[in-house]
Amino acid sequence: RYLEKGQKILARLFGEFGYELPSGSQSEQKFKDVRLGSATLSGKLDRVDQIGSKKRVVDYKTGPAMRGFDTKDKNLALKAHNHKTQLVFYALLLGAEPGAVEGQMVYLEAQSQKAMQRSYIPAKEDMQRLSRLIEAVYKKVVNYDLPDTSGYTPDLAGRLAFEQDLIDGKI
Repeated sequence: RYLEKGQKILARLFGEFGYELPSGSQSEQKFKDVRLGSATLSGKLDRVDQIGSKKRVVDYKTGPAMRGFDTKDKNLALKAHNHKTQLVFYALLLGAEPGAVEGQMVYLEAQSQKAMQRSYIPAKEDMQRLSRLIEAVYKKVVNYDLPDTSGYTPDLAGRLAFEQDLIDGKI
């Protein structure tokens, strides 16, 4: 169903944009039973590159490219937060120290080579916060204690408030 579209995207990606896969890249890396506090995590990374002593985790995305992970555009703020959080999660999944992993989104349908890639190196604070959030969510899930979310707005402010309430044990 999507064969023709996929072929056009790949032709532009590797032809027009000159995208290259680094030598030694590892694709479709699966992680299972990774412990983070009491939580057990799993996940699949699209690609992992070893760059000297550091790693780069690459996630491929379809759809429009994000201009950045920090945006004032309220329509894109939640999507940007989700993408950034995903990259922080990957660093945690790898058990990496802050600054040791670069997360990168590659937007396959970007309109230009410049817009195709967005990178982020998770800060210590981001990794600590997400670790606490994962712990809180994990406890809720295993206890089947699913909080009511109806009091939170469906935007980034509501999401951040909900996450913080989970971390603080308010819900």
